[in-house]
Amino acid sequence: MTLRNRTLTLLISITVISLSVMGFLYLRFLEISLRNSISSGLETIADTTSEVISRFIAQSLSTVQLMSSTLRVVDIEQRNAPAIEEQMKKLMEMSSDFANGIFMLDSNGILWVDYPAHPGIRGNSFTFREYYQRTIQEKRGVVSIPYRSRRTGEPVLTMTSPIFGSSGELIAILGCSIKLLQ
Repeated sequence: MTLRNRTLTLLISITVISLSVMGFLYLRFLEISLRNSISSGLETIADTTSEVISRFIAQSLSTVQLMSSTLRVVDIEQRNAPAIEEQMKKLMEMSSDFANGIFMLDSNGILWVDYPAHPGIRGNSFTFREYYQRTIQEKRGVVSIPYRSRRTGEPVLTMTSPIFGSSGELIAILGCSIKLLQ
């Protein structure tokens, strides 16, 4: 092999190795940049989504508390189910968020009125539900953990609001359920 061929082979080898290394480094740089870009975009979407969900839950809880304040305590104390059901119907017409329905538990956790009415549900105890236990314990409205509704079988969140009687004791809990798949 002549000196000229050796030099040409060396130059070609150096060029191929240099281009290969630069190509590898460039692809690695592009991969890292793309990964960072996607990660940043996903973080932005997640932050925005969680903020929207948080606002929706806070607004829904406020709505439930406002709804409970419109119910007549006298009707609740007298367990006037038709009157309460009529009031619940009007409340459902004003707020379509609670597609799984509105219901009222007495202080012992027994469901005694719901709208829309579901057969076989009234008279059942819901003391095992986390939202009932927390509402009784904290004496304030709560947002439940997700669970499967006994009324519809769908995954739901329930917002509660305690209702206090004329003498200040807890007489009922208003519950409003949101379908998670809606």
